[in-house]
Amino acid sequence: MLIAQKNVLLAGLLVISSVRIAKGAPAAEDPEEEVLSACQLPKDVGDCDKNVTKYYFNSESEECEEFTFGGCNGNDNKFDSMEECSEACKKDSEDENKSNAYRMGFDPE
Repeated sequence: MLIAQKNVLLAGLLVISSVRIAKGAPAAEDPEEEVLSACQLPKDVGDCDKNVTKYYFNSESEECEEFTFGGCNGNDNKFDSMEECSEACKKDSEDENKSNAYRMGFDPE
């Protein structure tokens, strides 16, 4: 009887583990954290040949820039308009710069 209970327990753990693995890595719980992560991704023109104008946040220049998107795949650092890109990414970049300045002993104001 004890062996049967262990087998049931092991089978249950196997099912739970399989479901968690099948779902993949968990998404960020905070939607703002997801956007910030997307803004930090490199430009990815994607696949296909549709030549769609999109905008991405260039984390080096800290500016939104236009690029030609292929239309398939790519990553989440692509926005339909310059305004959408700026709203999503520039504020977060400015807040991060202020935070870094405070840590270094400077007052960014």
